[in-house]
Amino acid sequence: MKKTMMNNIFKRFAALALCTGMVTGTALAANTVYKNIRVQYCGIKLVVNGAPVTPKDANGSTVEPFIYNGTTYLPVRAVGNALGQDVSWNGNTKTVYIGMNESDTAAKKLQPYEMSSMHMIEQGNETIIMMGKNYTQGLYTDGWRDNYALYNLDGNYKSVEMDIGYRDDKGGSPASLNFYVDGDLVDTYSLEKDMQTQRIKVELNRGLQLKIEKAGYGEYAFTNITFNK
Repeated sequence: MKKTMMNNIFKRFAALALCTGMVTGTALAANTVYKNIRVQYCGIKLVVNGAPVTPKDANGSTVEPFIYNGTTYLPVRAVGNALGQDVSWNGNTKTVYIGMNESDTAAKKLQPYEMSSMHMIEQGNETIIMMGKNYTQGLYTDGWRDNYALYNLDGNYKSVEMDIGYRDDKGGSPASLNFYVDGDLVDTYSLEKDMQTQRIKVELNRGLQLKIEKAGYGEYAFTNITFNK
């Protein structure tokens, strides 16, 4: 009876390893090592933030956690998904990614789809100076009133960060920098002549559209803009 039970355990573990190889679809590297191990299946339950979770693989099949040498092993895809994170596997580098991967970086640079008296800094061709420092990425405004830029977010981003400041040797007067997500004002900052350049962060709450508006006159810049997933 015990021998039959152990055979079943080994078969289940071998099947799990085989499924992993089939999912990756990547040839095994020369340094791959095979080991026969003795694992324990004892009906381990998974609860994440108080909610029971049934671990499943990429195909939707239930995968049972097990214990090996006193350590409990959980299916990484099930845990990642239960935490609201995407899970991916790079067979070439033998790397598991939870959340972002190498082709989906945490910080993305987006371009606005519509602008009014707001201009993009053309990398390599243009430089904006704030407090004596050169910036080559972002937006800047002219002296006209009420400049804005619109971005499509598609619900992909949690926040946006940028450096805001007054453009050296430019004219103008105090203004405000307003952020609208899906039409609602979510944050605002004061803009002043000769202000200190500052790094700000605005929560986007995975909205669909962002409007960056400079209300008032003055020539300001908003640089090193990054959208965080």
